[in-house]
Amino acid sequence: MKRLGVGFLGTGWIVNTYHVKAWRGVRHADITAICDLTEERAKTSAALFRELGACMQKKRQDFSLM
Repeated sequence: MKRLGVGFLGTGWIVNTYHVKAWRGVRHADITAICDLTEERAKTSAALFRELGACMQKKRQDFSLM
């Protein structure tokens, strides 16, 4: 099955509390982008994902969540 690339625009409370946990359970999806106006918030959200290094090396995403 093709892997799905997912990006997050904005890393506020909802993303860190609900979306991150939900996407960690999606077996055929990788987080390909995480961005926020505040670098520290983006890093905090990125740290919640298991394989950040592998995910961040991918250049393509299929959709973004805001």
